[in-house]
Amino acid sequence: MIRKAALQIGVPALLALIAWNAQLAVTHLKRVEKSAALTLESSAPQAELSGILKRCHRYGIEIPVASLFAGNCTTTRHFHAG
Repeated sequence: MIRKAALQIGVPALLALIAWNAQLAVTHLKRVEKSAALTLESSAPQAELSGILKRCHRYGIEIPVASLFAGNCTTTRHFHAG
């Protein structure tokens, strides 16, 4: 009698916990996917800027990093991509 009552209560409770766990897992995976997409999106400009700075360094052009973010890159030498 007690066993039957426990099963009638326990089985639905376990099913509810399984469903909740699945929901939490899906939510977590969506957040991870969004985070990965944002990381990939931000890495492209960083890679481009890194390449520019390496080329400038190779040709002896010094660019203060702060000026890159201020939008006023001025140097005495000019770099022409070739």
